[in-house]
Amino acid sequence: MEVKTQQSIRAELLNYIEENQMLVYHFAEISGINSGTLSRFINGSQLIPIKALDRMTYTMGLEEGTFYDLYVDELLLDPSTDWRRLRPFLIRCSQLNDLTCIEKIVDLMLEKSYYISSLFDFAESLYEGGNTTASLLIYKKVSEGERYQHAERLAVCQYRIFKLSLGDDQQINYELALVFEPFSQGWVN
Repeated sequence: MEVKTQQSIRAELLNYIEENQMLVYHFAEISGINSGTLSRFINGSQLIPIKALDRMTYTMGLEEGTFYDLYVDELLLDPSTDWRRLRPFLIRCSQLNDLTCIEKIVDLMLEKSYYISSLFDFAESLYEGGNTTASLLIYKKVSEGERYQHAERLAVCQYRIFKLSLGDDQQINYELALVFEPFSQGWVN
């Protein structure tokens, strides 16, 4: 089953149920998704939680993260989207190393400055957990959001970007040092 980007998760689910001659409640039983949650999702009155989306994807025999691009689109359209819903999705994306979805969600979140602190804390937890690729992406985005502030958070972001980006190319390392230098004043490692 090929997922097309103009499709919705809802349409893909209904197509699967129809093709397999199932009833919605039967799919709910097989997948372990609460039938009320599934029904509200199908009716369009509730965005499906990420854990339920993963169970749905598994039940349909699809690869993990198959619907994540479509999920991002649905999150963008849902005005009630908040950190409580975004954080679990970002965690799953980081586990699957889906940097494209992470970038889209972080960009969405940075439109509201009150998410900067949550994103920074999330990047720190990824960094401490060893997921440097996803944390680097988020540090860069948070740094852009904080660029007009000379806050400690900005300095930490710049330090992490500097450390995580160092490599074997001395010219690139020099350029990284030049970018980090203004933030290094009084830096204690």
